[in-house]
Amino acid sequence: MKNIVLLGDSLTAGWGLAKGENWSCQLTSEYPNISFTNCGVPGDTTTGMLSRFKSQVLEAKPDVVVLLAD
Repeated sequence: MKNIVLLGDSLTAGWGLAKGENWSCQLTSEYPNISFTNCGVPGDTTTGMLSRFKSQVLEAKPDVVVLLAD
């Protein structure tokens, strides 16, 4: 099974949405044979994402990393 890590800020985390409505949950529903790991943190910056990349993202052993940041 492929593992895709979603890295980003509040948009990735699903801030303000009901449980199960963020895009990682929607992708999981649409593509049940792919594992999606949501590493979104509200208020995060690219500097913050880089600082936790090894400890959080690479630890998940992703096949693909999708970065969503503004």
